[in-house]
Amino acid sequence: MTAIETSRAALAALLGGVSGIGQVHDYFRLTAHDADTLRLFTSGGRLHCWFVSLSDDEPYEEELRPARCRRARIKFDLHGYYAVDDAAASEKAFTSVLQSVLTALRAGKTLSGTVILASPARVREAGYRTFVDTVCHYLRLEVLVVVEVNE
Repeated sequence: MTAIETSRAALAALLGGVSGIGQVHDYFRLTAHDADTLRLFTSGGRLHCWFVSLSDDEPYEEELRPARCRRARIKFDLHGYYAVDDAAASEKAFTSVLQSVLTALRAGKTLSGTVILASPARVREAGYRTFVDTVCHYLRLEVLVVVEVNE
């Protein structure tokens, strides 16, 4: 696997280990039909999912280090969606999941040894989105990983 593939898989695995995270996908999945999309993204009867994707903003940069060692900086976005349910205080529940994700990222700064370092996550966007005809809480976290490139 390439450095991008390995890092992406490690981030998805880390997210998948967070309690209450919902569905986790290692790429931004879309289908031709909303019903199929909903099946992919529903957990516990609620649209609740996370995606790992390369950042739109400078996703990859490589540098040559001493002794011909190459390192790459790979920027990923983690997108989280959680269906709004005011009666169930869904904003508080999603905030709790966010805190768990941030804690897991801080604790797993080498992503189980697959990267040299994963930076602390930065919240790049927070708010609401309509996704598959469902109003959702939305977060986009940015994580920068540094890897040795041997490919």
